[in-house]
Amino acid sequence: MRYNIHGRLIYDAMDGTLTLPGSDEADSQLSITANALLWFFLRHTEVVSRDEVLKKVWDDNGLTSSNSNLNQYLSMLRKTFRHYDIDNIIVTVSRGLLQLNPDLTIERLDASPEPEPPPAAEAEPDPTAAPEEQKAVSSRHARCTCWDLAGGGHEGFMIAMGAQIPPVGEARDDYAIFCDLADRLGFGEAFSEGRDAGQWLRHLYEESRPRAQEEGIALPSFDDFWQQGVLEYSAPERPQIFLADFRADPERYPLSTPSGKIELFSATVAGFGYRECPGHPWWDEQEAARQRQEAARWPLHLLSSQPRARLHSQYDHGSVSRATKIQGREPLWMHPQDAQARDISEGSVVKVYNARGAILAGVHLSEQILPGVVQMSTGAWYDPLDPNEKGSLDKHGNPNVLTEDRGSSRLGQGCSAQSCWVEIAPWRDELPPITAFDPPRFIEV
Repeated sequence: MRYNIHGRLIYDAMDGTLTLPGSDEADSQLSITANALLWFFLRHTEVVSRDEVLKKVWDDNGLTSSNSNLNQYLSMLRKTFRHYDIDNIIVTVSRGLLQLNPDLTIERLDASPEPEPPPAAEAEPDPTAAPEEQKAVSSRHARCTCWDLAGGGHEGFMIAMGAQIPPVGEARDDYAIFCDLADRLGFGEAFSEGRDAGQWLRHLYEESRPRAQEEGIALPSFDDFWQQGVLEYSAPERPQIFLADFRADPERYPLSTPSGKIELFSATVAGFGYRECPGHPWWDEQEAARQRQEAARWPLHLLSSQPRARLHSQYDHGSVSRATKIQGREPLWMHPQDAQARDISEGSVVKVYNARGAILAGVHLSEQILPGVVQMSTGAWYDPLDPNEKGSLDKHGNPNVLTEDRGSSRLGQGCSAQSCWVEIAPWRDELPPITAFDPPRFIEV
């Protein structure tokens, strides 16, 4: 049962996937209950009562119905479709009455007059069950293999992200790996506190309930939350103020610094004796001189920020991220003045290089970026022209090829990979194909 919704999405009721027109890969997937709810409205396009929805989607499937559950999933559907510029997929006609938005154009794509129903609404997976006890969701698009929570304090929501498939092969989630490492180092119990991943989720959630109550937010039990999938609540009316308690009463609410105060100088840091960390903010002339030498050789300052179309490198293969590419390459922003000096035009592919390596990128021109500065996002999947060749050209556009692999200091070891110096030249040769998203080739041994 496939539907074209307003010319913007292909909805498959059998597995709840949403696919952009012309794409072969699902862009997102509804939860089981959200899918059952949407499919109900597609079969009942007339005005229906909330009681009828609760009975058909929840009660008839052996689930506990409530107006709260219905509100949560209505909100989930509306937010999901709003992401695709479809407002109010389900509208409130009047108190107690709902309807599939009659202003939307919805076309059935299947020829079969009597389609089989999709999976009914059901409880979400139990996060406290052991991985081997999980049951795989039948969807071919399921991706999640572990459990997680997501929330937005300023936006007033919390999402339960349950495992969709059992771990593949010998794959394990990060927590299991860290627990194993902790065991080998002799402090496994201290690290895990005897909890597995699911138990930690339950523990953290339950710990948050009293704090939420103080803000006037009544969170349901963990089991109810996990079944609902999404919680929405009003954001706190009281604005969040940085260090509010400390500012109001520094003696009663000291900071965790040695002095309990905001420290512009730290005797502890100074005591380490690190040249680059004297214990106070300073201008590192030695580092500045090195950077000036770099700039003399490589005239453009590359800044690599976090991407807007993916999470770090996650989902770079997805349609949202790939839609931002230029001729298949990660986009790079530069000032028209810098582009003109190098015979570079909008939408062209360029070689970005320095002493550490070279990448290909697609160009966007903008006067909003400073002359002498270029910008790319991190996270494009690494795609070397020749994996067996050290320093091989990355044909997709991962700026890590160009940035330095060194910590910000001996004290912090923070990432220093967001800034480096490069030169850029037009790419005149035939473009090599992108292979970063090809599945691995299996070799029989």
